[in-house]
Amino acid sequence: MQRTLLRHGLKSALSSLQTDLAGSSLKIALAPADGLANLSSVLATARAAAPGDPLSRVSDRVSFVIDDVVSSFSGRLPLLASVSKLLFESGGKRLRPSLCLLMAGALSPARRDPSAAIGPVDKVAQISEMIHVASLLHDDVLDGATTRRNTPTANVQFGDKASILGGDFLLSRSSIILASLGSCEAVSLMATIISDLVSGEIMQMRPMNVGSLSDRLEYYLSKSYRKTASLMANSCRTVAVIDDLSSDLQNAAMDFGKYLGLCFQLTDDLLDITGTDKSLGKPSGLDLSTGVATAPVLFAAEQYPELNDMMGRKFSEVGDVDNALEFIRLSDGIERTRELIRSLAAMACQALDPFPTSVFRDSLVVLVDNIIKRDS
Repeated sequence: MQRTLLRHGLKSALSSLQTDLAGSSLKIALAPADGLANLSSVLATARAAAPGDPLSRVSDRVSFVIDDVVSSFSGRLPLLASVSKLLFESGGKRLRPSLCLLMAGALSPARRDPSAAIGPVDKVAQISEMIHVASLLHDDVLDGATTRRNTPTANVQFGDKASILGGDFLLSRSSIILASLGSCEAVSLMATIISDLVSGEIMQMRPMNVGSLSDRLEYYLSKSYRKTASLMANSCRTVAVIDDLSSDLQNAAMDFGKYLGLCFQLTDDLLDITGTDKSLGKPSGLDLSTGVATAPVLFAAEQYPELNDMMGRKFSEVGDVDNALEFIRLSDGIERTRELIRSLAAMACQALDPFPTSVFRDSLVVLVDNIIKRDS
């Protein structure tokens, strides 16, 4: 009964979201019951066909592509170069450029023959990572963060001004690379990412204690799309656009990136509640301590209305964060968030149906599995 009520509430929220954001081509749907029931089988089949870490399939090319970006920083102002290089060289997973290259392989497996030169798809991968790193530099200043990946943040090492300017520099450099693609549609898609990042940050400033659960989920998913999923969705579509593929494949690529990005963000939000400082490489409970209410909180507030006042004041009073964490753990908010993530994961896998069969396609499915099961 509880699961039925959950899906009904989510469907209502998502229906509203489709109407609210029709102009931005954002439509989010829950997986049908059979799709959700078959998810484990789909993931297992793909893992058998493409064993190992899907990111390793393109890791050499990703290193080549990112090294090309980092080498372009040499000869710049030393401080600017140091700030810009910090996150590129900090051992991250490089998920976004890897996604671009895996998507290119899945869309056109017969035409993937990487050369020694940086090609159009490589440039999309570079741009996606540069935008991502720039957003991290800016986010850490906005959030007052002190550690990332168990390392002091750029704003701690170099100061807020240098971090902001480093992010601005990366965005400007990414714009130059984007212009070199010679595609107006690609420029529009990738520029949309930056617009979405800003609007997502503005949306996050609003307290989340307003409206019904459906209203809150609608707003939360819209914000999550803009802050995280837009980058993956528009990057994937850009890969299909510059390959001059059909509109059906362009739409499918964007849908996959959209649902993968939402899975990533919701899993990140869940780990902020369930993870540890060591496993996350940053303080756990950071969302609550910075006043951000995520899916586990929204679900928990149905059972513990005391959370509504805490959300209204952005968990600013002494004891709010600890009390909120306790309410969340006592509620079914964590379980309901996991169910929502699995539904979005099923939709990501379903988006790949029009793609030709290949090890790259299977690797994208495995990537979905890895993202929803990650612990850091």
